[in-house]
Amino acid sequence: MKASTGNPEDNKEYLKKLGANEVLSRKDIFNGEIKPLARERFAGAVDPVGGEPSASILSQLQYEGSVALSGLTGGAKIPTNVYPFILRGISLIGIDSVNCPMETRKRVWLRMANDLKIKECFDEIENLLSLDEVPERLQDLLNNQKRGRMVVKL
Repeated sequence: MKASTGNPEDNKEYLKKLGANEVLSRKDIFNGEIKPLARERFAGAVDPVGGEPSASILSQLQYEGSVALSGLTGGAKIPTNVYPFILRGISLIGIDSVNCPMETRKRVWLRMANDLKIKECFDEIENLLSLDEVPERLQDLLNNQKRGRMVVKL
């Protein structure tokens, strides 16, 4: 499994603990250029970004590959064409995290708890902080010095 990050130097070991055997830079996936069809590199992808990076991933999928798209931090529009869909038979699958039924959520959470290596990384992704700590921690996030979710205890 490959993983991509904007900061491979700092995140390589963390992503390997999660199960990646290769860590790519964000620029290895999307270098600013979107081709209608690029060299087939990936069988599938989980994409939390959207936008232009998604278009780049779609163009690099192998025949009958799939992308599960769950986010839009890179934008809501995906500037692509039909070539990957009709020439390679790829699929774009939307992941609904808002209206997903609770029974499905429980099955996913159970799989994550038992099948993935996330347990080994809880200390690095679980951050409980007070309201007073929010400004400092937000700056850490903006500076790529922190990963994971932050839960504010009120």
